[in-house]
Amino acid sequence: MKKLMVFGVLCCLLISEARDLTQKSENQQRSLRKRHIRNSYCSTRYDRDRGIEDRLEILDNRIRNVEILQNRNNIILNEINDNCKSLLRQPPCLLDEENDEKTIKNTSIDNRIFVDPNQIWGSNPVEVSYDSEYDDGIRPPNLNRIPMEKRRTTTTTTQKPVMKPTTCHAAILFCCENGDEARERCFSRFRCSGSYGTGLACEPETINRIIKLYHDYYTI
Repeated sequence: MKKLMVFGVLCCLLISEARDLTQKSENQQRSLRKRHIRNSYCSTRYDRDRGIEDRLEILDNRIRNVEILQNRNNIILNEINDNCKSLLRQPPCLLDEENDEKTIKNTSIDNRIFVDPNQIWGSNPVEVSYDSEYDDGIRPPNLNRIPMEKRRTTTTTTQKPVMKPTTCHAAILFCCENGDEARERCFSRFRCSGSYGTGLACEPETINRIIKLYHDYYTI
């Protein structure tokens, strides 16, 4: 009888331990499943955020490069404008001694009022006799035709519109003073590789034409 009781107790203990083990294994599997879901969600979210940050950083770098190029272009245009203004300054006009004497001699103005010696008005009137009243001095009409002055004709000309200088024009003035390799890099930095590829960008005729273009544009 005692053996049966001991055997029953052992069976109960084994059943309870087996139940605890199954419940523990289910809890472990559930926790592992949650951890796996959380890790996969966080990794995808991290990758997505990281990709957005990389794209924003690339855009910031491009905007910064564009601002640098614009500032350089403005500096070049200001220097060219100052040079053009210095070219427009004319020397003062110096008069010689002969011209000074002529201007001094011609400063007086003559009395241009027509004075009639037979006027009957004014401060010193002429005495008129009875006989002179019949001689009124009427002259016969002049039958000769008076020549008329020719009308002057003026012609109006419209000024040709001046082309606005571009960034590649400024790049030619800025980059042509360098060597071949540095010159090519300079043109590519201004995004004007096509102008450099023609082989005529740094010719003296091209440079003189561009200088004249800036001069005409800023002297309108």
